[in-house]
Amino acid sequence: MQMGLPADNIIWNRFEWTERKASGKNITTTSWTGINIIVWTNTTELHPSRPVRIIGAHYDTVHWGINGTSGAHDNLAGTGLLIEAIGVLFKLQQKLSFEEQTPFMFVFFDQEEPGALGSKSLVDHLRVTKSPRGQFAYFLDVDAIGHRLSSGPIIQTYPYEHKQKTLFSPRWIVDHVITAAHRVRQDGISVGNPSLPLTLLYQAHRYHLLSIPFLSDDGPFVWAGVPSVLLTDLDVFYGHNADYHKITDQPSNLDADALSDTAKIVVEFLMSTCGDESIPEHLRLNVLDEPSPQNPLYRFILSLLTSLFETIFSGHAQYLAIGPITLGYFELLSLILMMITWM
Repeated sequence: MQMGLPADNIIWNRFEWTERKASGKNITTTSWTGINIIVWTNTTELHPSRPVRIIGAHYDTVHWGINGTSGAHDNLAGTGLLIEAIGVLFKLQQKLSFEEQTPFMFVFFDQEEPGALGSKSLVDHLRVTKSPRGQFAYFLDVDAIGHRLSSGPIIQTYPYEHKQKTLFSPRWIVDHVITAAHRVRQDGISVGNPSLPLTLLYQAHRYHLLSIPFLSDDGPFVWAGVPSVLLTDLDVFYGHNADYHKITDQPSNLDADALSDTAKIVVEFLMSTCGDESIPEHLRLNVLDEPSPQNPLYRFILSLLTSLFETIFSGHAQYLAIGPITLGYFELLSLILMMITWM
C-alpha cells in the first residue's frame, strides 16, 4: 500500500442512518447508507492508557456531485490533506517504541452534507458517550479549506447546544492550534474571522448565540463530550464564498500555497499534542477520578455550587483570541476591571 501503511490499519465502517419526520398524519422516512474509512497511524497495537486523537474530514460532496460540482473546496481539499498527514504521522510512529506511540485515528466521513450522518454514526459505533473519561483526547475537523480567495484558515467554533448549554471549542485546544499556526506562518490563524473588527464582533456576541443549524462533523463529537475544533476557511457568520455548494466548486479555485500552509498547521498541531502532558489533566485516561464524598448532603451542596458556578461563569473554560493573544474568561474580566479602575 502507498506510504507503506499496513492493510490492517485501514477499517471500512459501513453504516445506515434512518430519520423520520412527521407532518400532521403523514410520516416520512428517509434512509441513507454510507462508508466511513478509518485509518490508524500506529505501527503496533494501541497503548491502553493513552487517549485517542481523532482527525476527520468528509469525502462526500453536496448532492453527491449531481449538480456538477466536484466538491474541490468542500471537501476534496480536506480529504487530500488528511492523506498527506497520515503519511507524515505514520513515518514518525515507525521511529517510536510502543510506549511512545500516540494513537492517531484518521476518519474519512461519508454523508456529511445531509447532516453529519457519518460522524453521528461513528460516535454511536464507538460508544463515545459511554466511554471512560479521557478515552478520546480531542477531535479535529478539517472541512472546506484552501480556497484561492480566502484569507487563510480560521478556527471556526459553531455554538452547539448540549444539555441546555451552548458549547464552543475549549480554550486549551484553540491555544494549541493558534500556537501551531504561528510556528508555520507569520500571520498565524484567526478565530471566527480573519478581520480584527469582525473577530471582536464575533467574540462579543458568540456567547449569546443559540444553537445554530450549521452542522459539520465536529457537532456529534461536541455533543458526546469530546473537545472538538473545526479548521476551515469558510466563515459562515460574516463571510461569503460564491462557490460554496455550487457547480463552480472546482479544483481551479484551490490555492496550493494555502493548502500547504493548512497541512503544515495540522501536522504541527498533531505533533504538539503527541505527549499526554499536552492534554488537560482532567481529560487524561490514566488519571483516576477522585472519589466522590460519601455524605449525601455534601454531594448535594457540591453539585449545587458547581451548577451555580457553571451557570454564572459559563464561558470560564472558553477563550477570547485576537491574533496571537488568547485570554480566558477571568483574565478578560480582570483586564476590564483594571481598565475601569485606571480610567
